[in-house]
Amino acid sequence: MKPLNIVVTGDPDAIKTLIRSIGYGPDKTIAHAYTSKKDLQAHTVDLNFGSLQVDDDYRIDFFGGTDPKLLEFVKQLPGSGLRGMIVVVDADQDNATDTLDQILQANTALLKKFALAIGITGDDYQGIKLAETHARESLRQLGAVAPVFSIDVAHKEDVNLLTESLLCLTNPGIHENNNKASSYQQSGL
Repeated sequence: MKPLNIVVTGDPDAIKTLIRSIGYGPDKTIAHAYTSKKDLQAHTVDLNFGSLQVDDDYRIDFFGGTDPKLLEFVKQLPGSGLRGMIVVVDADQDNATDTLDQILQANTALLKKFALAIGITGDDYQGIKLAETHARESLRQLGAVAPVFSIDVAHKEDVNLLTESLLCLTNPGIHENNNKASSYQQSGL
């Protein structure tokens, strides 16, 4: 069984709801102790966890939280199949776009190696559209490419679309013979 790990960050309530809507796992924030490979120190990271069985070979594990150590923790999991990050923005929050910008700035190095998807949630349609526009402009300024969706974090189909989009960025194309290369690359097109 190969886990595909996804970090989910952004608005704390949206993180919990998103993970609860798509996977199974504890319904509360858990504290996990680990030893950092960077400084060889013991750390504790607070996270929400959920898991979704895809098929007999793959499982998607969602690690959600706002703790800056979360990404380090997930990257050093044994056999870590880190695929990327989902940022969930609650457009109803006063500081939603500032929070998004802070997350993108703090994870610029991650954006160069892993996929990103952004989900905008909220009740105010105009606020959601403004947050989407802001997210796309922030990505453009960083030179990053990522899907930006309006989602209902409690709606499983919306979260599935966001997750599938992230995973497609990590392994695009049509694959033949499980060699993980696009059929277009193989044929020279």
